[in-house]
Amino acid sequence: MIFQGSARYPVDEIVIHCAATHPDWMRGQPLAAKRKEIDRWHREERGWRKIGYHHLIDHDGAILPGRAETEIGAGVEGHNRGVIQICLIGGAGAAATDAFDRNFTTAVNRHAKLTPDRHPILPPVSARSGPEPTERSGC
Repeated sequence: MIFQGSARYPVDEIVIHCAATHPDWMRGQPLAAKRKEIDRWHREERGWRKIGYHHLIDHDGAILPGRAETEIGAGVEGHNRGVIQICLIGGAGAAATDAFDRNFTTAVNRHAKLTPDRHPILPPVSARSGPEPTERSGC
């Protein structure tokens, strides 16, 4: 069990987000550079102390940590305690009628479909929120 913050909120949910980036955003750049840019957005444009997501998943399926899982994330206003925030790179302009592969790759889809009990980075939780990686998925 993972606990967050000084109040030790038990983590019992995962929320999956999509970055407001176009599919070709920073193409060819390493995920660390993308994390640095998202961290800058969150600090400079939102006034947060650091990146709000706990993990980032890139187009090639690479995973990189953001904020420590023991820290309360910043992903859903009023709904961050006890939640792991995960961000899929891509999804800007996505609509529910778009094919998933218009904005994401098969590698991202593999990660997004895994349940927490089968995923290498996710803790066991009772709930998962966010877009479902289906044939059609908007963010």
